[in-house]
Amino acid sequence: MDEGEKQAIALTLTIADKVLLLVDDRLGRRVAQQLGIATTGSIGLLLRMKEKGLIENVSELMGELRDRGYWLSDRMIEVAKQLAGED
Repeated sequence: MDEGEKQAIALTLTIADKVLLLVDDRLGRRVAQQLGIATTGSIGLLLRMKEKGLIENVSELMGELRDRGYWLSDRMIEVAKQLAGED
């Protein structure tokens, strides 16, 4: 887990209100969840945004993320498309 995840988790623990921590790193997510912190990843955030009508297309944004060097597995993209109703 890198310094960014450590600091994000530490900051989340100082906030009295319930928060949703955005973390994609598997170890960071596991540690946060063990500490009782609710987590989501980038794809989960995109799905929530579509659900709320803030974006129209999850598939396009995942493609843009990939084009910019963000690693997303084919399986992850396939599942996200299904959950977004874009399959």
